[in-house]
Amino acid sequence: MSNKFERYDKMSTRKEILKMESKLESFDFNRITTRTNFDFLFEFAKNDDVASKVAFALGDNYDKLPNIVRIDLLFRLAENEYAADGVTYAIAKNYAKLPAKIQNLLFEIAKSKNNSEDLVLEVANHFDQLPPKIHELFFSAVKDEEIADKTTSSILWKKSKVPQKIQMEILLNLIKNPKPAQKVAMEIARLSYWIPPEFQNLLFKIAENEKTAGSVVLPIIFNYEGLSEKVHDLIFRLAENPDMVEKVDKVFSRYSSRISDDNDREKLRETIKKTQSNLGK
Repeated sequence: MSNKFERYDKMSTRKEILKMESKLESFDFNRITTRTNFDFLFEFAKNDDVASKVAFALGDNYDKLPNIVRIDLLFRLAENEYAADGVTYAIAKNYAKLPAKIQNLLFEIAKSKNNSEDLVLEVANHFDQLPPKIHELFFSAVKDEEIADKTTSSILWKKSKVPQKIQMEILLNLIKNPKPAQKVAMEIARLSYWIPPEFQNLLFKIAENEKTAGSVVLPIIFNYEGLSEKVHDLIFRLAENPDMVEKVDKVFSRYSSRISDDNDREKLRETIKKTQSNLGK
């Protein structure tokens, strides 16, 4: 995004940042009158260090600000690339209340790959409040394999409003290739305590594909305690696989302590040794 208004050309000191943050946090949006001075918000919007916080505050208090102030402030913030996360939040949260020229800022934000994570997160969290054209921006962003881990956590997060069928379709598409497959596997394993159990089945899908099978080894061992017994069995099967045993051994050697059950830990150790021994014959 181009910067059409003057920006501060120096970084603020830590003391200055804390002072600005304190002023923003202490501003009472519930006590706005016709005499309230909003100049500081516009000044902060020009500062790379606090612009994002201004945008998030605007998103949370949009209805409390005069229309001319909130519209102008959002435009100013949208010109600051450091505020992209907060601006995305503010627009997604208040989408139905915004004029089209503000809504369409999401298309400008989406043009930069640097904003993909923020776009995925905020559209996921407000999916049910957004129209199909914004969903299309989301579907385009989630194809980015570089942010597969962020995509997985965003769409499975407690605040996510993405329907489960769509969540599954997105993840099934991402796990076709090794690099995003490992990121997806790690997030599913990490979040296993509270996401629907059927998502753990994706670990089996990943393991079935010889190109991606190795992607589940680290996620399973590292997050062993939160996973189902069925998934525990999967790591033993992989340890019995001559093509996978060295991968399992390498990860297990480093993270064996993540398996707290003594019996399971020793069983996996013995399974690895047995497979390696058979390979040596």
